[in-house]
Amino acid sequence: MASINLASFVTTHRHAWKFEGFNTSIQARLLLGFAVLVTVLTFAVSVMLWKTEIVRSETEQIVYHHVPMARISRAFSNNIAESTLSIRRWLDTGRAEFKTEFSTSWTQIDKDLTRLTRNLMFVDDTGERAAWSKFKGGLERLRDDQARIITSAAR
Repeated sequence: MASINLASFVTTHRHAWKFEGFNTSIQARLLLGFAVLVTVLTFAVSVMLWKTEIVRSETEQIVYHHVPMARISRAFSNNIAESTLSIRRWLDTGRAEFKTEFSTSWTQIDKDLTRLTRNLMFVDDTGERAAWSKFKGGLERLRDDQARIITSAAR
């Protein structure tokens, strides 16, 4: 009998429920639920886009700053090694082509040095800038020493 009364109650009140003075029909409840769902999803998507923007900016910094720096640094290291090898070959064989390779290596080192210095303008770390200045001083000493070797060997 209780089930019949419950069934008749549901069928007679299925379109409108009284809730603290509000007439909440099924349509109104569905709209409210949809609005809550849209609000939650909008918030979730906004947070996701915000976090994605953070990741994108960090990735962009890596791609546009660190990757070229790594490539230039590798070429830079290779050119320094090539200059030393050219001097050694020139001293061992006396062939002029190795002396030309030496000067070509230092021309490329100068280009790479300019590119590295330009990219390091964006670095905020004073420790890195101090290390770069120290490295440039050592590089100039290497250039002078290699030039002295060539001058001495030419005599």
